[in-house]
Amino acid sequence: MNTTFIKTYQELGGKIHAYVLNKIKDEETAQDIVQDVFLAVHKQHEKFSSLNNPEAWVFSIAKNKVIDFYRTRKRHQSVDELPEFPEQSKDRREAIKLLAHDIQDMVNQLPAPYREVLQLTELEGMKYADVAQKLNISVPAVKSRVLRGREKMKDLLFDCCHFEFDRNGGVVDFIPKRKCNETFINEPWN
Repeated sequence: MNTTFIKTYQELGGKIHAYVLNKIKDEETAQDIVQDVFLAVHKQHEKFSSLNNPEAWVFSIAKNKVIDFYRTRKRHQSVDELPEFPEQSKDRREAIKLLAHDIQDMVNQLPAPYREVLQLTELEGMKYADVAQKLNISVPAVKSRVLRGREKMKDLLFDCCHFEFDRNGGVVDFIPKRKCNETFINEPWN
């Protein structure tokens, strides 16, 4: 094993672990992510040896691993696992679940190129490279279609509902402007 890698692990292991644990708040998951970080560093040892600031590079890998963790968790969170907010009425929680289920119907309304990539990336959790291979298009084309598809979804959502956001851009409430599809007919929204 490369002595530079071992030295770097000894010097940065604790710092990376503290950084990841601060972001994840779960010891076991943090340990797994730290292990993934140093596995990535070890796999790219040629690049690592030639860096001027290897600490910054290792931290950037850690940051990306944390982001990947949250992306994966977010994509695979079930609608039934939505957090319960005690200040919301039962009707409001049901409305949020209905809106979440209607997302699929909204995706189905999109033109085919955008519908396909959003279905595969956002709803099924496939990586862009895998989608590109499956659809026989380039990765930049997938990224472009995802971006445009998200813009079209945003338009559909804002046409359907008025959203209230917190200071970080998270949705805290919504009020339907009209029915998004048949499930919104005569639903109580208070």
